[in-house]
Amino acid sequence: MGIDPKNLKGEFKKKVEAELAKNKNGITKIPENPISPSALVQFYNREKWFHVEPMGKPRMTKSDKWKKRPVVQRYWAFKDEINLQKGDFELPLFNYWIIFYIPMAKSWPKYKKRNHIGKLHQQQKPDKDNLEKAFLDALLDEDHGVADGRVSKIWAPTGEGKIQVRWFEPE
Repeated sequence: MGIDPKNLKGEFKKKVEAELAKNKNGITKIPENPISPSALVQFYNREKWFHVEPMGKPRMTKSDKWKKRPVVQRYWAFKDEINLQKGDFELPLFNYWIIFYIPMAKSWPKYKKRNHIGKLHQQQKPDKDNLEKAFLDALLDEDHGVADGRVSKIWAPTGEGKIQVRWFEPE
């Protein structure tokens, strides 16, 4: 599926048309490193930051209503914090990119922290699908309308975890 420049305006329209001219098949190229400043990153022209440590949605049972497990309590606190910070923000139901910045362990040596800054967070929990599930549940009453979105998890450059939402909005 290609990008139709007819619906775009201004400077951004020129960038998209130039990229499409390079690619005869009409599909923009996805960069090797998804976090690098490239055509894909520039495609998203709006962003919203949530300053809360990302967490995945835990498995919950009926007994969690009265048992009050610590992981479930943290999850409810996470949802409350997202709702406090969202203000009048409404997540688009398609064409968004959620980037979860995962904090590094305080016990890691400095060289290990330097080597991981900004790199993809792979082969470790939390899973990206559980991160997205928890975040969407916090933002939306019903997420059945969500049709398309990109999710990434990377190591945070500072000690705090945060969540960035990027999306495209025609000018």
